Amino acid sequence: MNEITPIQTNQIPPNLSLERDDVDAVDFKKFFESLSVMFYIVSTKGEKRVTYLSPAFESLGYPVEHWYGEGKKTIFHQIMHPEDYKMILEENEKVDRVAGETDYEYRIYTRSGEMRWWKDFSRPHYDERGEMDKWVGMIYDITDQKLASEELGKANKKLESSAAKLSSAYNLVEDILRSMADPVIAVDDHGYIERVNQATIDTLGYSADELKGQPIGIITGTETYLSDEEFNQLLREARLVGLEKDVVRKDGTTLRVAISTSLLKGRNTAAVIVAKDISSRIEYERQMRQYARKLERTNIELQDFAYVASHDLQEPLRKIQAFGDRLQTKHSEALGEQGNDYIERMRDSASRMQRLINDLLSFSRVNSKAKPFETVDMNVIMSEIASDLEIRTEQTNGRIEIGELPTIDADPVQMRQLFQNLVGNSLKFHRKDVSPVVKISAEVFEELDSLADSGLDKDFVGSARNVCQITVSDNGIGFEEKYLDRIFTVFQRLHGRSEYEGSGIGLAVCRKIADRHEGTVHAESKLNEGSMFFVTLPIKQLSKEK
Repeated sequence: MNEITPIQTNQIPPNLSLERDDVDAVDFKKFFESLSVMFYIVSTKGEKRVTYLSPAFESLGYPVEHWYGEGKKTIFHQIMHPEDYKMILEENEKVDRVAGETDYEYRIYTRSGEMRWWKDFSRPHYDERGEMDKWVGMIYDITDQKLASEELGKANKKLESSAAKLSSAYNLVEDILRSMADPVIAVDDHGYIERVNQATIDTLGYSADELKGQPIGIITGTETYLSDEEFNQLLREARLVGLEKDVVRKDGTTLRVAISTSLLKGRNTAAVIVAKDISSRIEYERQMRQYARKLERTNIELQDFAYVASHDLQEPLRKIQAFGDRLQTKHSEALGEQGNDYIERMRDSASRMQRLINDLLSFSRVNSKAKPFETVDMNVIMSEIASDLEIRTEQTNGRIEIGELPTIDADPVQMRQLFQNLVGNSLKFHRKDVSPVVKISAEVFEELDSLADSGLDKDFVGSARNVCQITVSDNGIGFEEKYLDRIFTVFQRLHGRSEYEGSGIGLAVCRKIADRHEGTVHAESKLNEGSMFFVTLPIKQLSKEK
């Protein structure tokens, strides 16, 4: 397109008449041409054509000659948005038939490509004969208003979306309040109840209307539900948790609850109170205290039994053994072969009884006669055990291999007792014609998760501390793993006394010692292939006294 050619007054068609005299007409045109509103005249004589445009049209950037012409020769149909142009053509046909006024809003494009919104008003003009000879119109640029309207529409949509979300959140809160099993009470800044949930109604026996607007004291039985100290703490921290209080039901009965209170700043509701019924917990605690007292009495009785077993029961056994020895020594010939056999059986039974009593004493004393924990080098403990079992090792032509072991917090006497039981069993339960080999090793785990992931001991439940796992493995007779729980129970044996000596208490003592140290002991085994016993213990104890 050509560059813009300014519209001059002499380009205005000479037949333009605004029904004024010449002087007035010129002044009137100058007035219109000074406005930013665009004015136009379209002749309807013959083919429609533009006969006048005010200078404000120059702002679009198109040359003047592109505006003047007949029908579709003008630039209007080119700069108008296609959808709007089609609409205006259809509307103009209707208007031409009735010669009415027009009021359109449509989009046009400037020469630079910018889209603008126009509001176009026009009305017909009639000649002396009363026939319509032209359309006179004016156009306002309403782009800014349209953009503002669009922004307002977007803002309204956001507002509607926010309102919907707020409504959804409110409904969610209502659903949560209705579903909560614990009473929830909202109070204002004067301590008057604003609202309650269904659990409050069910628990206290009041209706919502009976509680609303009442002071909180109606359910606490006091003027305020917080002491001065608790109230000041609430102001400082904006939240209180676990305050035990009594609330009063409508029928006058009381209920013990744990109250949690939170301040809501900037709202009419000053605080929200959640009350949890703890009457069941209190009853459970009472039963536990009663059980603890019974357990304490039972422990005292067990200690008394241990004392009796260690003194009163062993004394008759010693006499039986002593008199049996005398009979066998002084009257062996008189007793004969059968009498000596009876004496030998009696002495053997007395010896087994004494071992059984000693083993029971060892089991009962794991806790009652325990020593405080101290730093224990397990290498030293295991070396002493190997030394104590040296004769048995030689008798079985066996071998004890000891790896590097950690230093832990433990009772040294009980550690020796535990591992001497395990190593002694490995030597005792060996296969015929196969020399026993006992291997002792250890591994330290810095985190309990890594211990559980290893599959070695998933039942360990001690505190989150570094732990070690000491393994005692052998190549002995082994056992079927369906007996794993049985072997750690008192008096449970997998073999008869004629095959292997023992009372069936040793592994039960091992488990009890591990429990006292907040550890565990478990086993893996295959029949006729050997066994592995895993003892898991904390490296450091939280307390030296257990």
